[in-house]
Amino acid sequence: MVNYRPEYSHHWNSKTYYTQLRLDPLGRDSAEELLSSLLGEAVELKPIKRMIIARTEGNPFFIEEMVQALVDEGVLVRNGAVRITRSLSQVRVPPTVQGVLASRIDRLAAPEKELLQILAVLGREFSLGLVREVAGKADEELERVLANLQLGEFIYEQPAFAEIQYIFKHALTQEVAYHSMLSERRRVLHERAGAGLERLFSERLDEHLDELAHHYELGANVAKAVHYLSQAALRTSHQGLLAEGTEQAGHALKLLATLPDTSERAQQELQLLTALALATGFGKGFGTPEAVAVCERAAALSRRLGDSRKLFGILTMITTGHVERGELSSADVMREEVRVVAAKTGNIAYVSGASVHDAWIMLWLGRFTESIAYAERAIVNYEHGGHALAEWLLRPDVLGRHTAGLALWPLGYPDRALARAEEALRESSLPPTDRACALHTVAEVCAWRGELARAYEAARDELEVCLAYGIRAACGGGVEVAIATLGWVIAMRGDLAEGLPQLSGGIDELRGRGRKLLVPLYLGRLASGYLVIGDVSSASEAIAQALSLASETGERAWDAELRRLEGAIALKQGRTDEAEHAFRAAIEIAQAQEAKSWELRATTSLARLLVDQERRQEAHVLLAPLYGWFTEGFDTADLKEAKALVDELSH
Repeated sequence: MVNYRPEYSHHWNSKTYYTQLRLDPLGRDSAEELLSSLLGEAVELKPIKRMIIARTEGNPFFIEEMVQALVDEGVLVRNGAVRITRSLSQVRVPPTVQGVLASRIDRLAAPEKELLQILAVLGREFSLGLVREVAGKADEELERVLANLQLGEFIYEQPAFAEIQYIFKHALTQEVAYHSMLSERRRVLHERAGAGLERLFSERLDEHLDELAHHYELGANVAKAVHYLSQAALRTSHQGLLAEGTEQAGHALKLLATLPDTSERAQQELQLLTALALATGFGKGFGTPEAVAVCERAAALSRRLGDSRKLFGILTMITTGHVERGELSSADVMREEVRVVAAKTGNIAYVSGASVHDAWIMLWLGRFTESIAYAERAIVNYEHGGHALAEWLLRPDVLGRHTAGLALWPLGYPDRALARAEEALRESSLPPTDRACALHTVAEVCAWRGELARAYEAARDELEVCLAYGIRAACGGGVEVAIATLGWVIAMRGDLAEGLPQLSGGIDELRGRGRKLLVPLYLGRLASGYLVIGDVSSASEAIAQALSLASETGERAWDAELRRLEGAIALKQGRTDEAEHAFRAAIEIAQAQEAKSWELRATTSLARLLVDQERRQEAHVLLAPLYGWFTEGFDTADLKEAKALVDELSH
């Protein structure tokens, strides 16, 4: 819920969830009721009430301030009851509420006016501790003047834990008090406010970065403003506040351009470019031209400055962009540079990050065993102190569990895959980007296991998080990926009329953004859905696109499943020899990748074809030993189907 003045321009009207409630001025009856509560019901007050209503046009804040101004001037006197001391012809009040407030402030005693102006610089809300730091007054005097300002209804004391907090009665009161000073005086006070915050919160400055940047910018201390803005931009980007992070970093870069070209300025620019790269990557995609341009600038600067930590983070973002665009060979080549740079930092956090970076790329290349080894190493390193990685995309343990979950399932460990996937979600305070990544893993693993209710819940939650924070990329996830995943799960639950168009729409959105990662998988799922509804032509077209794109990008993780689906489509078309060839090709690919779950699916499909051809013994010899290899996941859909067929072939 927000409120704004009529002249404010916004673009919310087109949103389905936007409702506007107009707050009209008080009508005469309501205005009279308000004045009666403020002044009483005395008959002699009726003329001045009419004058106040006419001057204020029913604005309740204006009404209150005009009453207070008349009291300050002595026109109205409170002594048990309110009485008027002059005739209306002698009453002179400014025509605007700003004028009334300015008049009231001008009539304050010097100590009260000075303190009110200091408070206006501190903001709409402020703590007593900060007032002490900036005002430089003895406690007894400070308390007396604050009490007088409260009696005059300029400020209110409000409940707060640990120390007293104050708030201006109205934002307009603060605004008028702020502009009642000369600009030079404001600059001095802003500088003092920034220094006061640094002294008061020296142990937890990260909680006050926005305030510090604000005060130092208006205090003309551009260097400090940029320093705190860059820290704020990194923090907000990691918190998932991508639009805010982008705005903070962009604003700070403009400020930075006004400073002399020094090594310190270059370091600050690198910090800002890193924050901007994170916010742009998560918000638009790391493979987009905007993110690539920022990353290239940051990489060149970090190399020039010899900053291995910043370079590490930027290189992982550049690699992520390659992966999103389907340039997996380029990403694979960059892994070595990322490892070398991580080692140069001498910090276990970066070594852990390099391990999970390797794991993530190995996953898409279909090298599942290597992926697991790297992911588990990253998780262990993180648990042994590799925590601080401010310049990187996601927490290494979250991305490690994401990767492990997605790699363990094809390797034939459905229960361990689910356990790894759900571990990250046990932490309630995950940043939105990390949470979206964790939810995506759970949705995928549960969908593969055939646990569709849980898959639906996770995919829905992932989409909600991504939409709420504008996350377009989260190491494989993001809005469009979540849409496609949710569509697939809806289709698997039996609602193909809703699910398939959503899945298809997600694919189109991904392609429209230049994303190729995961598109072969989703095209395969689309083909499977078309096959269920009997649209064999569309299924054949979708699987052809999937295989072609996977061949182009080098995304090998789904090769076995795509070839199996190719066989299922050929079988539906009566091309049994081609179907058997595709099933056997899928089995060979899965065996080469040690992907037992993909192998089980392909072998089950082939076994059913062999049964239909009266080749039951051959089918049993193929399927029974493979089913016997599994040691977990016997309650999952694929293993239940395989067991039923093995039992059938055993009789």
